Amino acid sequence: MPIPESSVVVGGCYETAEKQQRRVIKIQGDKVTYQSWGGNVQNTKGPLPWIPVNIKKFAQDVEQAIACPADLPPMPTAHADDDTHEDSAE
Repeated sequence: MPIPESSVVVGGCYETAEKQQRRVIKIQGDKVTYQSWGGNVQNTKGPLPWIPVNIKKFAQDVEQAIACPADLPPMPTAHADDDTHEDSAE
C-alpha cells in the first residue's frame, strides 16, 4: 500500500513490497533522489547509487517507513544539480 507523498522526508528510510530499502537524499520540487539496497536490487550498503524519481512514483512504490539501519553509510551531502552521484566506500 502506498504512503502519502507528504510522508516522504529527506533522510527517511522506506521499504518496498520487494523488500528493497531506500533512503531519501533530497527532495526538489516534485523529484525525490534516493539510494537503494537489499531486496530486489541485491546490493549492499556501499557504495550506493543515487536514483531520481517523481515523488508520486516513490510514494506509490514504497509500502512503509522504516528505521534507517545503524550500519548505513553517513547521509551524503546532496547538491541541487547532482542526481547521478554514487557514494564512495569509506
